[in-house]
Amino acid sequence: MTSPFTAEEIRTEIQDILVGLLQQHTGKELHSSSPEWQGLSQEIKTVQRVLGSQEVAQVRIDNLAGQTFKTQLQRSSIEAWMRLNAPPPDYVRPPQRCPGCNNLMLDKWTCGSCGVELVSPEISEQSKRASLDPRGALPVGYLLLADPKRRRVLFVHVPANHEIVWQINFEEALCQEPVSAQFLPDHQILITDRKGHRVFVCNRFGRKSWTYDNAATDHHALSQPCKALFCRGPEGQPSYLIVDQGNHRVLQVNAQQEIEWSYGLRGQAGKNEGYLDSPSDIQRTAQGTYLITDTGNHRIIEINPITQKIVWEANPREKLKFPVSAQRRPNGRTLILDGGNHRIIEIDTSSSLLEECVYFKAEMDPRFRIDRPLGLIRRENQNVVIQNEDRVFEVMLLHKQLQWFSLLTDLRLKHFSRISEIPSESVSVKSSAPTLIRSSFNLPDTLKRVSVFQDAPADFFDKIKLCLRFEEHPAGKILVREGQRGDTMYIIRRGTVEVLKDFQVVASLHEGEIFGEMALVLSEPRSATVRTQSTAQLYKLNKLAFESVVQSYPEVYERIKKIAEARRAVSDIKANPEHQGTERLQQLVESHKSRLQALRNTRLNRPSQMSTTPTQARLLYSAIEQHILLEAIEQAYTPLEVHVKIHPRCRMKSVRISLLVMLLEKHGTVIKMNPSADDILQEKLDLDVSLALVTRSSRSEILEDASSIAEIEEVSVLPINL
Repeated sequence: MTSPFTAEEIRTEIQDILVGLLQQHTGKELHSSSPEWQGLSQEIKTVQRVLGSQEVAQVRIDNLAGQTFKTQLQRSSIEAWMRLNAPPPDYVRPPQRCPGCNNLMLDKWTCGSCGVELVSPEISEQSKRASLDPRGALPVGYLLLADPKRRRVLFVHVPANHEIVWQINFEEALCQEPVSAQFLPDHQILITDRKGHRVFVCNRFGRKSWTYDNAATDHHALSQPCKALFCRGPEGQPSYLIVDQGNHRVLQVNAQQEIEWSYGLRGQAGKNEGYLDSPSDIQRTAQGTYLITDTGNHRIIEINPITQKIVWEANPREKLKFPVSAQRRPNGRTLILDGGNHRIIEIDTSSSLLEECVYFKAEMDPRFRIDRPLGLIRRENQNVVIQNEDRVFEVMLLHKQLQWFSLLTDLRLKHFSRISEIPSESVSVKSSAPTLIRSSFNLPDTLKRVSVFQDAPADFFDKIKLCLRFEEHPAGKILVREGQRGDTMYIIRRGTVEVLKDFQVVASLHEGEIFGEMALVLSEPRSATVRTQSTAQLYKLNKLAFESVVQSYPEVYERIKKIAEARRAVSDIKANPEHQGTERLQQLVESHKSRLQALRNTRLNRPSQMSTTPTQARLLYSAIEQHILLEAIEQAYTPLEVHVKIHPRCRMKSVRISLLVMLLEKHGTVIKMNPSADDILQEKLDLDVSLALVTRSSRSEILEDASSIAEIEEVSVLPINL
């Protein structure tokens, strides 16, 4: 098992899990003097050896109280629990690399690549006074989901394609309907059982260590609780916030079953001060107030626990309708799941709308309709997860982009088996994620996207179509060879071609994409090789035929001359003037700052509806950057991301990226860089650099030019979908 943990640490984790499973199976404590221990020790060694090379290990222990114990252990489960049980990082300053994507943090608390927000000492100090965040004490990359209908709690490893790495299955007598689960700092799980009218804490095997006592007094009895969160009491002792929805109240209780605070009159719904109606969520803020989602009254209120007075109420322009969750963030903003309006909003203290994402409308796919959400989890990368009893999805709130969707029935351990039962075949897991349906190839539309042909009259395209030659090639056919001069442009009708630089595949091009168009303008050596990856159907246009058509269109001819001049400038850049690159990067810093400053006071009317179209984009875009991208799209520009990897032996990385910026600026406008231009100029960069630009050039043009720069090892060019 390739792992950052030692063999001894792995062995100990396997032992702890097997001991827990055996105790669950036998109902008795196990220790080193137990007669079963010898067989267990041998099985631990076998499991560790098997998991060193396989994903799953079968476990069998004979003569266990007259029975045979059988189960399975996944490698991913062992690795997950080693991370879940590890002490959380206590950052004094930002780490060098992001724990989410491993990119450089550059002395920032928020990763510019994946959006992960790390906890600074200041935020850590504030959070001690607040209730535990709904995502709990989970490490980066993990998610905890409650599955009420199937009486399960699921641990999800998000980076591993949302793999279920552990699940707790409750017998009905122990838990009838888990609707909320929170991972606690001591690695226990806080469960809210709505149908069973109880709240309890259990370990990863479902064994209870604390249960709220409904019978302590008449005032203690719960009715359909829907949420419980961990917090600290006045003396720092563990306490729990409970949303007692059926009794129209919220309360805070300590581990000794003492009710420390409550709001709402038990069993009586109302809207006057001191009353609630079917509340759904609660949070103790860093200021010591309580933020309550009063669902039946369509409001979010903030209560001073000493005076029991309302000190703030959310009042957005479009009124709330059955809100389900509200979270006060460290920056003072309030994130709200407005369930009745099928939207997520973020407001400031004056209730001004800062963000809005409508996740369902009548014209959308009914799979995304969540009428009775259980709650909202804001992940460490700023994405938002919403679920109900049947389905779950994750939204990139910054981009209003659907990231993941699944039915809860499709989420389970890959190799799950119940204790003492080994299935005859693995359970298959199907994906419910939406897929992009590629539209049929359209030649006229494709021709209009060729940068050389842009703004040409309609009859020009009619004549160009007559010059196209149709060809079909088998897989492995070289169409363009690096270093040779070319005079042909290609359009992919069907199939896939791959682009190679120095014999390494750097990208793939698909149906509807264009390559080699600059050969129609200027005869220069090809900077990359292109060969068919599969059987491919292509349209081919050579320079001679193209020039015969262009002669009849002076306006197109003038545009070609300008493109040729720009291409000569690109060739000059490739030839070497490295000092110009650094100078241009410095200019880019200044122009970028002035452009953003000009837009800061502009009202940004961005679409609020969630997009369900999958995107390959990797960068995070601010509201201003999205505004620039959307304006560019309206003006027929194409937004692209360019991701490059610099050769490890490159000593002047900033110079190489400066040259790349110069090349890209010949194609359009660079609007974002990660690391930033300032950081690059100061050599604060790793081997991976990402840029976003708006352009009218094709993806293959960008790819070919970026690949031509020495010491740039890998290049990928991705479309940006907004």
